[in-house]
Amino acid sequence: MWFGNATGNRDNVGGYEIRLKEGEDALNRARNSNREIWETSTVYMFVGKHTPTVSLDSRNIPVLVYDTGTRLVIIFDWVNCELANRLVEEWHWQRKSGVDEDKESLDSNTLLHDAHKFGFRVLHKSRWDELKEEYLARRTQLLERVAAKADDEMEVDPHKNEEEEEETFSHKRKRSPTPPPLPPPLAPPATKPSQSTTTLHSRYPHGCLIFVKNVHPETNKTTLRTLFSRAFPDEQQGVGLDYVDFTKGMNSCYLRLATPTHTTHLLAHFKDTPTTQTHGLDTTGSSNASINAVVMEVVDGKREELYWEKVPEKVRRQAVEKAVKGLSRGGGEAGDGGEGGQRKRQRKRRGE
Repeated sequence: MWFGNATGNRDNVGGYEIRLKEGEDALNRARNSNREIWETSTVYMFVGKHTPTVSLDSRNIPVLVYDTGTRLVIIFDWVNCELANRLVEEWHWQRKSGVDEDKESLDSNTLLHDAHKFGFRVLHKSRWDELKEEYLARRTQLLERVAAKADDEMEVDPHKNEEEEEETFSHKRKRSPTPPPLPPPLAPPATKPSQSTTTLHSRYPHGCLIFVKNVHPETNKTTLRTLFSRAFPDEQQGVGLDYVDFTKGMNSCYLRLATPTHTTHLLAHFKDTPTTQTHGLDTTGSSNASINAVVMEVVDGKREELYWEKVPEKVRRQAVEKAVKGLSRGGGEAGDGGEGGQRKRQRKRRGE
């Protein structure tokens, strides 16, 4: 666009102003760039690993590729929302595989044919996040339901066995008029270690798992670790709490402790000191009893077994070794005992 000087002054005769063809759209995108627009213009694409690489012509589109083992997840950040919406409409997520809209065009285009064959689908990022949250909530609900059902099946009526034994004894007494001779006393059986005792051959550490309720849904693992580690002394804060298993948006979590002694210490602390997490980044907690306080319970039995089955074998083995090592040091005490007390005694002996 030319702009000139009406006076005709030779020092300022005018010039050309060059603008982008889509300059207004570029300015609008720069001014109104926020998370909502970014999610609207971003799509998720699922492609089979054996499909060839698709060229994107000469468009400058930011692309992220994740290899999940059997699928490739490709994330496109389009320049505008129209291209993203068009891609979602043409390759709808609920599209049935094997249904060809235009068979002639599919036969002539190899890439298009392969995309239909291997179930190519596209989804907006915002919708993908909704499905992810729905899946996590459903998974937690199913785990709690299975655990509750297992606990109900394990409950046994204590008077049922007594009634059965009494009926069996009375039935035998009617059949045999003379009681049979008593057998000689047997030697007491050898004592076996309790199933709750953790050894190097255990599949998982027993008594080291706590279920916590009433945490803030907007918190994170780092904040929860700091909040719960305050129950231990300074020298034990990085040792007692092994891992925080928390999912964003939930009001509950699991805590993995190093030893059963740390589990008992943590439960006693929050029982004696009711604590409420008032906001997502609260690392100290509030002692206001009018608000729902943090509630803890030890996970044992079938629930404990089901939880540890979801944990990778390497992580389980490390947790078992840590628990056995802590128990061998005198129970892994969370107070003044343990390794710190042994070091003090060693220094005293050297001084003598």
